[in-house]
Amino acid sequence: MLGFTQYELIMRLWQFDRVGAVASPPFDINKDSLQFVSIVLGYLWTNEEQLGYDPSIKESEGERYIEITRDDQKERLILDTLMRRAPSVVGQAMTCCKAYRDGDESKTPLVIKDSWQGFVAISRA
Repeated sequence: MLGFTQYELIMRLWQFDRVGAVASPPFDINKDSLQFVSIVLGYLWTNEEQLGYDPSIKESEGERYIEITRDDQKERLILDTLMRRAPSVVGQAMTCCKAYRDGDESKTPLVIKDSWQGFVAISRA
């Protein structure tokens, strides 16, 4: 999640994720007006993934869905209802949704468990 704080003429940018927060150095929006305008335009042109929305969840014709590959076949799973969402900002943000396969007339219920895995750093000893 991206954000900013402003107190009088002093602005600071923030980036939050499930690991923590990072802040920019504070700056005076009058003295650094070009930086201020660049930031405002940057926020206006930011796409949903850059804002922190899950890119694996898509939407079309009012339906939210995810696409998976199983047995070398692509499948679309329609997300029906939210069952559970993690109650805090820290952790893996585990979310469970009731879903069904696209084209399944009986709408056999499935459960989608989605969580934020973060970044993994691999190093050699």
